[in-house]
Amino acid sequence: MFTIRVANNTGEDMGAILANPAPTIVMTDPMPAGLLAQLPATGTDWNCGASTPAEVRCQYTGALPILPGAQVGGDITVTALATPAAATGVRLDNCAGVGLSGQAEASTGNNGGCAGVTVSAVEGLAVSGRVYEEKSGNTTDDGNATDPGIAGTSVRLVCTNPAFDQSTTTDAEGGYSFTGLQSGAQCTLTETQPSGYTNAYNTPGSAAPARRGTAARATAPSP
Repeated sequence: MFTIRVANNTGEDMGAILANPAPTIVMTDPMPAGLLAQLPATGTDWNCGASTPAEVRCQYTGALPILPGAQVGGDITVTALATPAAATGVRLDNCAGVGLSGQAEASTGNNGGCAGVTVSAVEGLAVSGRVYEEKSGNTTDDGNATDPGIAGTSVRLVCTNPAFDQSTTTDAEGGYSFTGLQSGAQCTLTETQPSGYTNAYNTPGSAAPARRGTAARATAPSP
């Protein structure tokens, strides 16, 4: 997590940002390669709704005028996670800039700044579960001995923010697992219904102590 602070510049020939004509003040922070923003980014008097994981983009919505040296809105808070390709310990240069339109600026050469971000190792998240035949009739996974798993079933996990799209097939006991997910991702799990079975019920996932989400998909033989 890091913060971005925007201020009106000071110095010779610097003036206030006036209310009229109405200005547009936009802060942009393109994420460096290896880093993705986790939305939403937030800041008092900033609208960051146009942000994407690749670029934080916030427009000022607060009061005017803004005097020389005064802060523009509140600090913008950004949570960012390294992509799997980013090496631990590498220092990334993150640079943000501010654009003002609608009013003339005395100088545009000091409208940005950079700071280093060091990539730290973070425990990855995982999603695992089982596809099995419901033999006991109690809508609960009673284990492979009672509710035998269905091997070779295709399971796909698709996530956004950040993007993740992987498919796998279940093992001999109907088990599957996806690793390398990042906190905050919104995911959808889909299963290709195995031939000869109909879907009996799905059990939603839950967080487990090992930072794993679990989900079960039970099937019953087709009549």
